[in-house]
Amino acid sequence: MLARREQLISERACAFGDAPDARYLNAQTKAHYSPDRGFIPLRIRLDLKVDVKKKTAEGSCKTEIELIHKHDEWIAFDAVEMQIQKVLVNGKSVKFEYDKKHIKIHSKHIAQRGSVEIFYRVSNPPLGIFFIHPTKDQPHKPYQAWTHSEAQEARYWYPCQDQPETKCPIEMHITAEKPFKVIANGDLVGVKTKGNWQTYSWKFDHPNPSYLNAFMIGDFAEVKEKWGKVDILYYGDKGREEDLKRSFGKTPKMMQAFSEFTGYPYPHKKYAQIAVHDFIFGGMEHTTCTTQTEEALQDAIADAENNDWPETLSSHELAHQWFGDLITCKDWQHGWLNEGFARYFEAVWQEHAYGKDAYDYDIYENYLTYMDEDKLKYRRPIVTNVYMEPSNLFDSHLYEKGALMLHMLRGIVGKELFKKAIQYYVQKHAHQNVITEDLMDAFRVVTGKNLTQFMDQFLYQGGHPELKASVFYQKKEHKLVVRLIQTTQGEAYAFPLQIAVTHTNKKVVLETKQVNAKEHRFEFKLDQEPLNVVIDPENYVLKNLSTQKPRRMWQYQLQHDTIITQRILAAQEIARYASPEDLRLLNAALRSDESWRVRGNVALAFIGIRLPQAGEMLLHAYGFEKMYRVKRTIIMALSEHKTPEVREFLLREAQRQDSYLIPAESYRALGMRKDPNEIQILEQGMKRDAWYDVIRTASISGFAQLQSEEAYRRILQALHPKNSNFVRLAACKALANIGRGRDDTQAKLVEAANDPYILVQIYAISSLAEIGDARVIPELEKLTKGHRDPRVKRGAVEAIRKINGGIDLPKWKEEKKDEE
Repeated sequence: MLARREQLISERACAFGDAPDARYLNAQTKAHYSPDRGFIPLRIRLDLKVDVKKKTAEGSCKTEIELIHKHDEWIAFDAVEMQIQKVLVNGKSVKFEYDKKHIKIHSKHIAQRGSVEIFYRVSNPPLGIFFIHPTKDQPHKPYQAWTHSEAQEARYWYPCQDQPETKCPIEMHITAEKPFKVIANGDLVGVKTKGNWQTYSWKFDHPNPSYLNAFMIGDFAEVKEKWGKVDILYYGDKGREEDLKRSFGKTPKMMQAFSEFTGYPYPHKKYAQIAVHDFIFGGMEHTTCTTQTEEALQDAIADAENNDWPETLSSHELAHQWFGDLITCKDWQHGWLNEGFARYFEAVWQEHAYGKDAYDYDIYENYLTYMDEDKLKYRRPIVTNVYMEPSNLFDSHLYEKGALMLHMLRGIVGKELFKKAIQYYVQKHAHQNVITEDLMDAFRVVTGKNLTQFMDQFLYQGGHPELKASVFYQKKEHKLVVRLIQTTQGEAYAFPLQIAVTHTNKKVVLETKQVNAKEHRFEFKLDQEPLNVVIDPENYVLKNLSTQKPRRMWQYQLQHDTIITQRILAAQEIARYASPEDLRLLNAALRSDESWRVRGNVALAFIGIRLPQAGEMLLHAYGFEKMYRVKRTIIMALSEHKTPEVREFLLREAQRQDSYLIPAESYRALGMRKDPNEIQILEQGMKRDAWYDVIRTASISGFAQLQSEEAYRRILQALHPKNSNFVRLAACKALANIGRGRDDTQAKLVEAANDPYILVQIYAISSLAEIGDARVIPELEKLTKGHRDPRVKRGAVEAIRKINGGIDLPKWKEEKKDEE
């Protein structure tokens, strides 16, 4: 029945939706389908000795299985580049076949149920387990080992069925050298010591997919808190206990909020967050034991600057304990049910902790991020089985657009019914796999609404409504007219649309209209012209909207609208005119708007207004502003003003010791003056330690603006492995700006594209694409092959395509064919 439902969904999507656009497709994208399964894993037991210093893991994986049927001659386990020593079926040694990708065992050896135990060894695998060591360039880096398996990398460290639909309990018995701790899924049931080695036994009795099984090994400090009977644990480098508390300390309150919102209390006895070195993502939601990057840990200065990234990261990964872990997408084309939910629950936490303004702004940031990807990179359906590798789906369509779809559903059904539908969905599908239609069915049961058209238009096809609106008042007829045109190609989108009309008595009347055609004319009988009209005030509908209305309405909106995102949009519109009256209004908002989020965006609206009085307003507002993040955006706007007064201001602010953000932005702005004499000033920034290394990375950005030989040499030095990951990533990015036409740049970036740290590889490939020299194509082609992070492979494919002007087949190969 489920398979038939999936087939129907796929057929409907193909019939209704458009395919991903040409920017998304390449020669290696294709349709993917879940593989056949010969057996169901019932339970896994891992016994591994992990030698962190030798970069090896050796032991056995025992899987209790049940055959689905006896017709298949073989059963297979995913296992990549392992040394397979022997295979036991029900305790007896059997023959097997191994092609470095799959272990095949003849089904004649297996009854309907039984155990398969595979003894194996891995040595410094390319993916799956990552071993962190001190080096001659970074001698203070600790020894650590940690796993990362999303989307299909568990197969690099233990034999398994490496698909999200395969969920079963697991126990791990991991042996590591003293004094290392081992953290893994589930509950710690014992620690045994033998000589200089300790075996940590972890047991998890709930079904879990392969990509969420994990362990982390290191000489960690431990901080322990409680939420009810649940142990809340934070692990990281010794000496950083206070940073762990600062960065992850809101976790118990988040757990309470999410348990209440979902109607499903956190279902496990422990929840750990482990901050590790050189992590290749921000965080990863391994069930009961989330891995976090140690770069998220904040000291007191960063915390005082109201930088909420660690808090956002914590809320995202915790939300996954329900969405992704408790309930798991059946296959990766439905991955938005994991990531879109986690991204949306960041906004849920913001609303719970800080109010509706924080929720609205989080949704607005999702909108901007998705729109950037849609415009600048590519467009694709949220739900699609067309990709190179599953990890390539983890983009802003999956995360941010997925979150926006949930926000839109909240608008369609109302806040209370939305929450009830989510609770029904969680209760019904706990510990199961889901597809997109399961969520739509939950909304159908709770609200009675048939969301098939919504699903077809917004989930199974790419894009969003493109709308143009005009607002005008007809005095003779005492009539307000809102004209709406859909310029989207193809069939018109259908959705409910709210229109807020502010009457002369300042009363706001909200009406909902149904949009289902290419053009609508909505009329409202009014005795007097309204003070303002706002289309979709809560931004429920994902759309690109251009509105024409009287200028005074925008001015009223900036001053009086109660929704912060509408005040931000008004500021952006008013800044386009930049008349003395408009500048006065912007200055007033910059000085006195009650929301720091609005004030920060008003400062950004000043960018492009290079009038002397604009610079004076920014400097004056800076003196009154208390929020560091707003001060930072004011400096960003001031970077366009090249006066001596602004330079003196930047020099002074760059020396501040109570902030990281302000000196960082000051150094960046000094570089944007493009004066080669500023290089000595920027060198001072390279000597400043800071959270996230924000001051050094900003100084590198400044070097790139100078375009001098000395600045170029300084950026090359920053690429050296002795520097932090942040500095090296900034250097890769800067070389795309300053390194064009230089052979040594190409050589350095090619070297970086093969760096041990995956993120350096990704940034280097991106810069090679920006520079666009076809001579590097043979090196990029090498990066599309072998066992590499999927982001590296896709980045290399896209770089080749960009260099070749959109052609998939590299030109150098075509020329070689012609020669033959």
